[in-house]
Amino acid sequence: MSKLAVMFTVLLITSGTVVPASTAASSSRKICLFFDDGWENHYSVVLPILQEFGFKATFGVIVKYIGMNRGTFFSRMNYTELSFLKQAGMEIACHTMTHTHLLNVSKEVLDEEIKRAKQVLEAHGFQIETFIYPYGEFNDTIQRYVAEAGYWCARTIERGVFFPSEENRYSLPGWVADTKTMDDFVSFVESVPPGGVGCIVYHFISDEGPAETTVPVNLFRKQLEYLKENNFEIVLVSSLFSAPPAPPPTIPWSILTLVVASLFYGIALFLIFRRRTRKRRETTTSGSPVSSSPLSSRYFS
Repeated sequence: MSKLAVMFTVLLITSGTVVPASTAASSSRKICLFFDDGWENHYSVVLPILQEFGFKATFGVIVKYIGMNRGTFFSRMNYTELSFLKQAGMEIACHTMTHTHLLNVSKEVLDEEIKRAKQVLEAHGFQIETFIYPYGEFNDTIQRYVAEAGYWCARTIERGVFFPSEENRYSLPGWVADTKTMDDFVSFVESVPPGGVGCIVYHFISDEGPAETTVPVNLFRKQLEYLKENNFEIVLVSSLFSAPPAPPPTIPWSILTLVVASLFYGIALFLIFRRRTRKRRETTTSGSPVSSSPLSSRYFS
C-alpha cells in the first residue's frame, strides 16, 4: 500500500469511520459506470465504446419500458439487446417496474416495483443483484424491501464516494454526469481516495439528446480516456459485495392466523372449564347438610 493510502486509512480510522479490511488493503481507486433507464442508445452507442476501452458497466432497466418506442430517439432496449449486453459481460440492474416515486406508497406498490420487477427480469435469464432507486428516493422501509427481495446493493444519486460495507450497501452514492464539464468530471474522480469507490451515472450518450440528460459522445470518450490513462479500476458495483445474508424466515399469514385462533380457542376452553368447576364446587358446598348440635336445637327449634 502506498504512503498516501496508509495515511488516508489512518485518517478514516481515527475519525471513527470503519474501513473494511479487504478495501483498506487495496490502494486502487475504483469507478463504477452506470447507464440508467434502458435506452436503446446504450446498446447502439455506449456498448461499442465501452468494449473499445475494455470497460464493464451496469445498465439499469425499467421493466415495463423494455422494448418501448422503437424507431424513435427515445427507443428502449428490448430483451434481445439486453441479452447482448449480458453476453458482453455487462451487468443488468433493476430500475423498478415503472420508475414511479417510491416514497409514501402502499406495500402492494413496493412489492410490484421492487420484488416483482426483479422476478420478471430473472425469468428472462438475467442475474439481478443491483437495484437503482427512481429519482434517488429511498427511506428505511424501501431499503428493507430491497434487502428482502435479495438485492446485493442499491444506488442513489447522492454525490459522494464510499468504502463498501454492510452499512452502505443499500445507499450507495452516485455522481450524475449529465450537464457536467470535463473539469467537473476530473474533480469528482480525483476525489476518490485510494481504496475508495465512485459511481458515475449517465443517461444519454449522444450529440442530439436533451441537454439536461445527455453527455456528448466526444466528451464521454475523453472521460473514459482519463480513467484509463490515470489507472482507475473500472468494476461492476455488485462485485464489491458478497451475497447479502438471507432474511429470517417469515410465517405465512394463514399459519399465523391459525396459531392465534387456536390460542384464543384454548383460552376460551380454559375459562369455560374453570367457570364450570367453580360452579360445581359452589353447588357442592351449598347442598351439604349442616350438622346439628344441642345448642342449635335449643335456640333454633
